[in-house]
Amino acid sequence: EMMADFVVDVVFWVLSGLVVLYPDTISIYHGIVPAVVMKGIPMTFLALKAIVQGGAKQSNVACSSHHNRTRKGKWCVVFLACGLWFSALGDVAMGMEEESWFMKGVIYFRTAHIFYILMFLTKFKFSFHAIHGLFAFCLAVGSVGMLFPILGESHPEQLFTILSYCIVISIMTLVAQCSHGPQASLASIGADLFLLSDVLFALHVFIIPHTYHDITKLFIFLLYFGGQFLITKSIVE
Repeated sequence: EMMADFVVDVVFWVLSGLVVLYPDTISIYHGIVPAVVMKGIPMTFLALKAIVQGGAKQSNVACSSHHNRTRKGKWCVVFLACGLWFSALGDVAMGMEEESWFMKGVIYFRTAHIFYILMFLTKFKFSFHAIHGLFAFCLAVGSVGMLFPILGESHPEQLFTILSYCIVISIMTLVAQCSHGPQASLASIGADLFLLSDVLFALHVFIIPHTYHDITKLFIFLLYFGGQFLITKSIVE
């Protein structure tokens, strides 16, 4: 079983690496499936991992007669898979050249974070240590303060959507710090990495000069894929 988990994890990172290193050249069947669609494959793969491994885990719990844990666990896996699928849609939308798709991507990711909030609430247990999540929350609030004047001047029509997204991911990150269980630390770190990837993405889009875009894009992908990977492992393993 450990070997199977290892192979699945390696496949995910290979798929993610292809998206990061060859984002504009990946296609299959001689271009019938566009390269931009391939950007959604890593998260789709994680969603399948969540369903298969998470479902198997809940079956084992059911055999132990922990019915309440089984019911919560099943919803947890469902919320995780939905969040990953909406993330896949967001990845595809963000890869489109048309500017209108950018906002659709933001909406898809906002929906994904709502599912993650629901997922973490099934494992919610407030404790003093959860105060550490305030650091991540302050980081998100700081990014909102940074983006507000920029968007107000250059993209006022995008202001509500992006700011509402910032609020939702802030709540997701804070709730993740309050989750409990044997893999709670993975959930906490994964949510922090996801938030950091978004803060860096905001800097990448609105502030960082184009000269440094390649290096920032690499760090964005590493933080993003790493965050999603750890969040998934915190639930299914």
